[in-house]
Order: sequence, then structure tokens, then C-alpha cells
Amino acid sequence: MSEIQRIPYIRERLDSWAVWIRTGTTGGGTSVLGRLADAANGVKFSSRVPVNELECSLTDQAVSALPPEYKDAVKGWHTSDGTLEDVARHLGIVKRTLQRRLARADAMLAEWFNDRKERARRARVTP
Repeated sequence: MSEIQRIPYIRERLDSWAVWIRTGTTGGGTSVLGRLADAANGVKFSSRVPVNELECSLTDQAVSALPPEYKDAVKGWHTSDGTLEDVARHLGIVKRTLQRRLARADAMLAEWFNDRKERARRARVTP
């Protein structure tokens, strides 16, 4: 069976958001001081793409607006190191359900961002 298609720009946005979460920008990971202490103790840094704080903050708002089962799927997949099977098992669902939830979450997030953009456009036009 083929894999359910994700929305590429949403998936990429979630990947950046996950780096933001995991590196402690929001308090969800290690602090800068903690990372420096790790470096001093010989723990190697892994290379990562810099993240845009504003974009990640908006993505965090959008993810927070998702219904719980979709939010859990997004957080579970994008912020863990496990496989789809591992994340699905942790959530108490099967892999196919996780894939469906991720694809549906992508659609809901795309709609959230489109609605936000449209509200901003109307606010600029309204006298």
C-alpha cells in the first residue's frame, strides 16, 4: 500500500518547528547553557538548519489549535527519533492511522495558515 501523501511545505515547516522545540527555544529541550555544558564535556553537536523564531512560534500556535489526536500525532512524529511504527505504538494506534492523522493535520495546518493570511490581507484593505 502506498504511503499517504503529506503537504511538503507543511511537513518542512513542522520539521523546523520540531528542531525549535527539541533545541529548547521554547523550554521543551535543553537550554543554551546546557548545550554549552555538553560541548565542554565532549558531547558533539549535530549540524542543524537554523530556524526562524517567528515562523516556529506561529507553527506552534497552529499545532496547538489542532484537535488532540492530530496534535499528538504531529508532536509524536516530528519531535521523536522513533519510526512510524514506534510512534504509532506509543500513541496506541496503527501505523496507517498515524499516517492518515499526519496527512489530515497537514491539511488543517495549511487551512490555518491560509485563514491567517486572508485575515491579515483583509485587515490591510479595510479602512
